[in-house]
Amino acid sequence: MIKIAICDDDIDFMDKYDERIIDIFNKCTMGDETYSVVRYHSGKELLDNYKKDGADIFLLDIDLGDCKGYEVGRELTLRESDPAIIYITGYSENVYNAFVGRPIGFVQKKCLENDLEKFVYAAVYHVRKRAQRVEITGKDRKYELAADEIVVFEVYDHELKITLKDGEKILNGWLHTYEEKLEEYGFIKISRSVMLNPRYIKNISGDEAVMINGSIYKISRSRRKNVRREYELCTRR
Repeated sequence: MIKIAICDDDIDFMDKYDERIIDIFNKCTMGDETYSVVRYHSGKELLDNYKKDGADIFLLDIDLGDCKGYEVGRELTLRESDPAIIYITGYSENVYNAFVGRPIGFVQKKCLENDLEKFVYAAVYHVRKRAQRVEITGKDRKYELAADEIVVFEVYDHELKITLKDGEKILNGWLHTYEEKLEEYGFIKISRSVMLNPRYIKNISGDEAVMINGSIYKISRSRRKNVRREYELCTRR
């Protein structure tokens, strides 16, 4: 089940549109996939509960009572590698601020019926892609890892080190065995021995890739231009 978090202090709006939002999401259903809505009335309520509630996609009103929606989006981006955010608002003056956190899109409430659907398809695709899995085969055992949980793939002296969002795996192997599959999932090769998940890159500075967890990886001279281009494409989606 994919859970859609709607955060808006306008209760009348949520009463009117949450069923319509489910209808739009149901058009994107694949196989046994189902959707449900989790409602929050403030940014604090969302940030305190979204993990427990298992929210996958976030529809954030920009003008919340206790804070701005893009402040919530910024905090989600700090906590999560690449959250699926769609900003909604009754106004247009905050449109540029709303692009904090690399959102899927921006929808005005008056255009919700017409404009939300195209962003819903993008958000659902985004969540499905994050759920893709990579099969890693070691000498003695096999791992099946969610691509979204892999931060870094690196190899030295035939030892493959996979840094995960929580923990790591070390086994014998070669990068080229998995390189093509990782590229399909958007990983960027920064040197002969290292591939990074761009969702966990904080920034690219000169010949270094700085990760959200503070780790720094050197980018080989021959790959710098290409790495920067691929990263910029990723940040634009």
